[in-house]
Amino acid sequence: MSAALLSFIAIVLFMIHEFEEVIWVVPWITKNANNPTFAKEMFMLGKASYPSSETMALLILEEFVLASFTLLIGIFLKKPEIVAAVTLGHTLHLLSHLSELFRFQTWVPGTITAALTLPILLTVLCIFFKTNPINWLQLSIWTVVILVLLLANLSWLHNQAQNVERWLH
Repeated sequence: MSAALLSFIAIVLFMIHEFEEVIWVVPWITKNANNPTFAKEMFMLGKASYPSSETMALLILEEFVLASFTLLIGIFLKKPEIVAAVTLGHTLHLLSHLSELFRFQTWVPGTITAALTLPILLTVLCIFFKTNPINWLQLSIWTVVILVLLLANLSWLHNQAQNVERWLH
């Protein structure tokens, strides 16, 4: 399996998952905003107000562009480790959603597609690792670097949500 094919599959699965969040996060927050069970949930933690679906979509668009750009860099530089690192980051993201399912004992936006796409992503990664020579040290380094950058970007996006909301409305 080529890095380009892995990139395509990973970004498609990422967007399917993100669509679930765009569609369901606002209605879910509206329904559960005063439920103490979810006080420490990522979308609600310490928030006085919540982003609209339009804002969520713009923030996810930024993530999509960043992930696509990083995947393209890996393809053009012929570095399968970069492509695999981005895909592993997405895999860990899905695992965090599944941990919420167990922590809260109920559906949270993102858990359905996490459960449905994670087995596909793991299978594709296994095939990719079997069919490509991987420098495991580089993969480890790129995974840590990309995860740190993606987490920093996610934090920045959450901090910018209210600014985007004001800009949109």
